[in-house]
Amino acid sequence: MNKKYKIFYFLSFFLILSNISFLSGQTFIRVEDIPALVRSNSFFLRAKKQELYLQKISLYRPVFDLLPDLKFEYSGGWTEPVISSDGWAHRFNLSTSWPFLANATRIYTYRIQLALLKSEEINYDLNEQSEFLNAINLYWDAIRTTLLYETAVSNEVVSKTRLEFVELQKSVGKASEQQVLTANADYDNALYNTASSLAERDLVFFKLGLLIGLTNFELDKNKWENFLSEEKIENVDVEKLPQIVLKKNEIQILRLQREDSFRQRILPSIYASFTMDWWERKYAYKNWTSDQFTPAFSVGISYPIFEKNKTLDEIRMLDLKIKKAENELTEIIKNKTTEFKSLQKEYESKYKLMKVSEHRLLSAELVTSSMRESYRLGITSLVDLLQTEKDLRELKRDLVLLKIELVKLRSQLGYLVGDVFKYLK
Repeated sequence: MNKKYKIFYFLSFFLILSNISFLSGQTFIRVEDIPALVRSNSFFLRAKKQELYLQKISLYRPVFDLLPDLKFEYSGGWTEPVISSDGWAHRFNLSTSWPFLANATRIYTYRIQLALLKSEEINYDLNEQSEFLNAINLYWDAIRTTLLYETAVSNEVVSKTRLEFVELQKSVGKASEQQVLTANADYDNALYNTASSLAERDLVFFKLGLLIGLTNFELDKNKWENFLSEEKIENVDVEKLPQIVLKKNEIQILRLQREDSFRQRILPSIYASFTMDWWERKYAYKNWTSDQFTPAFSVGISYPIFEKNKTLDEIRMLDLKIKKAENELTEIIKNKTTEFKSLQKEYESKYKLMKVSEHRLLSAELVTSSMRESYRLGITSLVDLLQTEKDLRELKRDLVLLKIELVKLRSQLGYLVGDVFKYLK
């Protein structure tokens, strides 16, 4: 992992923790805290990041392969035959070789590895965004189940109050046994809904805690509605969607492989080498020195005839793979365009429904306010008032659930374009 990214992730995680409030031992998290928490807790993402970093390092190997081979040798020792022990000889050798046209293959190899690295980077981003989306969806589910649980608890209190009121009415002869049984069944159903809501809430919190590495936390249940300020999601350039860019990169790799194979079929392999050899022999008993300097330059050409048929088969195979990948690209563009427009239309439809639900909620609040005044004046019974207040709470719950569906759609649309938070700002 690049050093600057390590520092960035560490500072991001530190700042998040420094802005977290602890109330009764609980951690308070916001939706914008999710990325840093997931990155710090996901072994899968850390492992993928290390693999990506190692691949970047290995990318430099083909660059060194482009350089010529250069070798220097030295040897020295006694001459043969010698009469005097002062006789000696030494040798210097400098040689270099460079495969001219073979280097074209190395260049193609380097370009292919660059393209493969780009694919790996896109795949890493997709994996990271997928983990973010899973955590954010659980975050929305945690808010949803919390609100459902709170509504269930309120309805349980209402059902209990109604049961007590009906039992009191029965004791003075103003309610039948059947009414008591009905009120009791309603209370039992409320108890079940409370227990069921709590179990669902605990399960969602447990799953979310596993992803973000926390066990005891609370959520920000207020600011998330600010993400719903826009009625429409603007169109995007489908060609820039990560899945489509990934497929285009795959096609580019296949084309580079084909170009290299075509070059190998047409052009021969040419190698050039140069050698410089220098000997020095000294004979002390004759008092003379013998020098020998031998430069050599050679060029080799290789053109394997029958191997070219094998290369032609590779070219044909790559042509088929390119055609197949291009057809897959057309299908992906079609599917992603349909998926985006479907989510876009679903969001716009539910946004309009949300506005209608908000108007309906305002009407219900007016009715509930009127019922409270009627009950104060003795016109309306307690049972009718409790039922009206219960209906109001359920309308509020339904509106919140609809809003959570909308923010989930915004998250899904963001994931589709490569950034889960694109529409959550």
